[in-house]
Amino acid sequence: MNTFSVVYGEAASGKTSFVLSLAKRWLDKQTIGYLNTEGEINSVRVLQILGNHTRYLYVEVRDIISELFGVMELDNLGMNIMLIDSVNSLYRLEMAIDERMASIAFSLILALLKKLSMNKKTIIATSQVAMEEAVPSGLVFIKRYADNLIRIHKSERDSSRIIYINDVYFGKGLIEDKGFRWISCQA
Repeated sequence: MNTFSVVYGEAASGKTSFVLSLAKRWLDKQTIGYLNTEGEINSVRVLQILGNHTRYLYVEVRDIISELFGVMELDNLGMNIMLIDSVNSLYRLEMAIDERMASIAFSLILALLKKLSMNKKTIIATSQVAMEEAVPSGLVFIKRYADNLIRIHKSERDSSRIIYINDVYFGKGLIEDKGFRWISCQA
């Protein structure tokens, strides 16, 4: 796959479940690096979906500079598949303190992820983006670096999620205890 893809959507749209379901399919063949910037809520979800599988390395970071070093560490450990959940949460926090530093650090992280994907790594990041929000999400930066933008949107009619890849409808799925389950998709 060797691309840099970003799965984005509003809070609680199912981004983490979606990427962890992808990871679960790869775990029998690959070791996966999972970088968590979201805290304990995501660690619970990781255990719920991936269980105690031994083929993933879980790293948790709490600030944007640690996020940069966390990505570098996963690369140094030879991870060919990296999941960053969420790539922009610490950027959003840092924006309230120092906009310039936040933008520089976030750009460095995205540039590094892009470079790693060009060197035969598969990078999948999540990004919380409200369609009408006052807090910057970094989507402008993300669009500059990501190869694929995968948007997860909550259906207004039922509990399903609608998936768009690069603004083209791709399919529909459900978020369940064990992850994301496809209902239909354009293959």
